[in-house]
Order: sequence, then structure tokens, then C-alpha cells
Amino acid sequence: MSRVVRVLLRSILLFGALALGGCAGAGGSAPAQPPGGPHACPDLVVDRSAPLVQPANGATGVSTTIGSVTVTSETGLAGLQITLTPSSGSPIEGGAFAAASSSTMAATIPVLSAHTTYTVSSSSLPVIGSDGSCTLGTAWTMGSFTTQ
Repeated sequence: MSRVVRVLLRSILLFGALALGGCAGAGGSAPAQPPGGPHACPDLVVDRSAPLVQPANGATGVSTTIGSVTVTSETGLAGLQITLTPSSGSPIEGGAFAAASSSTMAATIPVLSAHTTYTVSSSSLPVIGSDGSCTLGTAWTMGSFTTQ
């Protein structure tokens, strides 16, 4: 074998050994992955609804200082933040939903812009448990209203 071929082979072997050693993680163990890999939980499950109560869905002339939004009470909604998405512009985060009565939940909202239609929603992200199980996320649609 020629000297060039031997040097080339040694270089390939050395590089391969270094590459494999780097994969070993220096003796550590890789974190447990859920079945199917690190992104095995499905995306949000869209299509849950908690209809607007106050203001009503489709309401117009709503005060810009209404201060809160009330929806029908739904399991899994408590503690999630309300999101108001104006017809133009960036979404606005409000407070978390909490029980307002035995059948409704409310969340506080900031002062709104006049003559603007807002779509009301909330969502929770999928969660991967330590055992690899998935708790699906949920996207909540609630309705819309227009300010005066």
C-alpha cells in the first residue's frame, strides 16, 4: 500500500473514532424520549368551544372599558389566558379564566381600541409527561364582538 493511502486510511479511522466518541455523551445518558420521538405529541386539538356570554357573540357597540369577558364554563378552561385578536394588529393577552358562577367563567381584559372587532380565544399546549405520555393541547374558540 502506498504511503498516501495509509495516511488517508488512518485519518478516516481517527475521524470515525472521534465522531463515535462524541456520540457517547461523555458517559451521560440521553433524556428519555416519548414513543415516536421528541415531537410525538400531536398539535393542538382545535374545535372546542366555550361560547361568549358577556358580551354576546356578534355584539356591537361594546364598551372599550368592559374589563372582562364571560364565557360558558368548560372543563379544562380554568387557568388558561384569554386572547383577543383584533381584526388588524397583534393579539392581546388578558387574564386567566376563573369561575364566575356555577355555569360561567370570566377573564379580565385590558382597555380595548374603539371600532374594532375582536375574536376571543384561548389555548393550551400539548404536554409530554415524564413517562412519555401526551396530554393534548386544546384551542378554544369563543366568538367575537365589536367595540363602540
